[in-house]
Amino acid sequence: MEETRTRRHDAWIAFCCDHSDPGNIALHLLAWAAFWGGLLLGLMHQDPSWLLATLAAGPLARLGHELFEQETALEEVLPLAGWIPWHVGRMVFRVLIGRYADDVAEARSHRENLVLLAFWRAAEVH
Repeated sequence: MEETRTRRHDAWIAFCCDHSDPGNIALHLLAWAAFWGGLLLGLMHQDPSWLLATLAAGPLARLGHELFEQETALEEVLPLAGWIPWHVGRMVFRVLIGRYADDVAEARSHRENLVLLAFWRAAEVH
């Protein structure tokens, strides 16, 4: 249990490091709204054309990284992929309550240690 919690926390720190630019955050919020809004409106109106909005979510989030913030080396060595949907929802919630800036500041303060940990874990595998 402890190992899972530690890896989840490490993945959150890495996610915050890779999602700290305001432009990238804004496009991720828009992508989140497009995905869930399209899904909800499609169900409410029983009109599948609304589901097209869900298809825009991935490219919008990708655009945020291309324009504002490329991923770091952390993504290559930490298992982030499985946690990304959870982290995006958590980021949206934390932005809405005004606490995400605190998460980014904490992530930046722990980033150097996380880089060392990530490379140590990668060395364990090889």
